[in-house]
Amino acid sequence: MAHRNITDEEVFSGRPFTAEEALKAGLIDEIGAPSDAINLARRLAGLPEDAPVHELKPPRPSLLQLLLEGTLMKEQPVVPSIEILTMWPPPAGL
Repeated sequence: MAHRNITDEEVFSGRPFTAEEALKAGLIDEIGAPSDAINLARRLAGLPEDAPVHELKPPRPSLLQLLLEGTLMKEQPVVPSIEILTMWPPPAGL
C-alpha cells in the first residue's frame, strides 16, 4: 500500500474497519453512499451523468434449492455469471 503511504502494521492485521476508521487510516478516500460511488465511476470513465447502471445480483435460489439447502446443495460450487455491458452510442471521445 505504498501509494497510500501506510506503514501501520495494524492495517494488515485482517481486522475489519468501520468507515471512519478506514478513512482515518488512509485506506479510503471518502465515505459516501452507493450512488456517490456510481457517479464518481461515471465521471472517471467519462460517461454522461445519465449513463445506465445495471446492478449485478446473485441469482435467487429456486424453491427446490431452498429445500435442499443443508444437504445436497452445500457441496455444489458457486459459479459466477458473466454479463457484458455496453453503452450505445458510446460516449464522445472514446
